[in-house]
Amino acid sequence: MALTKVRGLGLGTLDDNITFSTAGKGVHLGVTSATSSNLLDDYEEGTWTAQITDGSTDVDLTTSAVYTKIGNLVTVSLDKYNVDISSLSSSSDLSIKTLPFSSNATSHGNKIIHITGTSSGSNIPVLLYPDNTSTSVALYKAVSSSQNMATLKPSDLASQVSVRLTLTYFTDS
Repeated sequence: MALTKVRGLGLGTLDDNITFSTAGKGVHLGVTSATSSNLLDDYEEGTWTAQITDGSTDVDLTTSAVYTKIGNLVTVSLDKYNVDISSLSSSSDLSIKTLPFSSNATSHGNKIIHITGTSSGSNIPVLLYPDNTSTSVALYKAVSSSQNMATLKPSDLASQVSVRLTLTYFTDS
């Protein structure tokens, strides 16, 4: 790696990637002195095994479930079409489980995320609430014009559904 200027006036340039000799190091961004709030020291990409559950039976949602974690912010996404959910108990509350990192639902900005789900042939808005310190998100639906929410149950859905999800949440991991 060639570094043309490390200290002094002007810009330093690199012609290769930066690799640290030990784990736990990072890069301070946007500052001229080291501050912990500007330290980027955690980046990860990967796949995850998504499942929809009624609390006792799990149905696999994994086709292309991926995540990106930058610091304490995690973004997950998945696309799964023609999922047979007929094995789920029709009266149980639904959730999506096995997120790659536990949620810190006490942080701001991650209480409600909108997705669209299929309910007996028509689309309904489905809201996700990350469970605090858990790797699950609870699923809710809007209740008519009352602007209230109710837990989403398999009986609200057709026996085959398609799930397209993008969710961003905070973690302490």
